[in-house]
Amino acid sequence: MNSGKVLICLIVAVAVLASSVAWYHQASRGTQVLELWGADNAYLIRCAEQIQLAANGQEAELGRAPGIAHARQALIVDASYDWSASEPIPTPTWSHHLKFAGEGREFELRFDLAQRVLQGGDTSHVRMGPTLASGLKVFFDEQLGH
Repeated sequence: MNSGKVLICLIVAVAVLASSVAWYHQASRGTQVLELWGADNAYLIRCAEQIQLAANGQEAELGRAPGIAHARQALIVDASYDWSASEPIPTPTWSHHLKFAGEGREFELRFDLAQRVLQGGDTSHVRMGPTLASGLKVFFDEQLGH
């Protein structure tokens, strides 16, 4: 085998290894979110055709809003949440609602941005990290014209 073929085989092997590591890293970034809301709902957050934001009697369609791809990604990444919060979650005041709809299904997230609490579906609560809560507040305010 000449050195050119060895080099090509080495490059292919490095590419396969790098892509495997990247795939594993990406897949492991949302395991707790998947357990919390389930794979179907996490998929809907990521890929829903229709996204409706409601707050204070106002509504906005966010399906093609600038920044929605970043908001979607932040909502399905474990690092966006404070999984170690040990204090009990207070009674939330839901200020914002996001409804994701597509493929004949819907999933709603409710937000108490002041207390950094998020509820998915009917019962699953989680405390948002400060970066997610403040980023969503800015994004929601922009979409609602505040």
